[in-house]
Amino acid sequence: MPAPSAFRAPCLASRLPYGTPVEPEILRQVDRAEQALRALGFRVLRVRHHGELGRVELAGDELPVALARPAAVVDAVRAAGYAEVEISPEPFRSGSLNAQFVGRLAARSAV
Repeated sequence: MPAPSAFRAPCLASRLPYGTPVEPEILRQVDRAEQALRALGFRVLRVRHHGELGRVELAGDELPVALARPAAVVDAVRAAGYAEVEISPEPFRSGSLNAQFVGRLAARSAV
């Protein structure tokens, strides 16, 4: 039996918006960005892939640290290959991409 991992996360494909092709290079880019942020000491995070934009979501208790030193976060994510970086002002919440998707569906059905 394999040793339990100290860190478990959902599939990296969950960082891509619906409809985005799941390609190995994109997954590697997301992984590089998340590993770079972990190296800065962040524990609970997601880097959401939006093409050239990497959107960083951090736990509520870690968000003030990132906002106090945004250059370190931006540099880490850019080093992974993102041209633009945004630190979400909202704390990380599992399923946030699903909420955006459901909101768009509701707007379409109201038309």
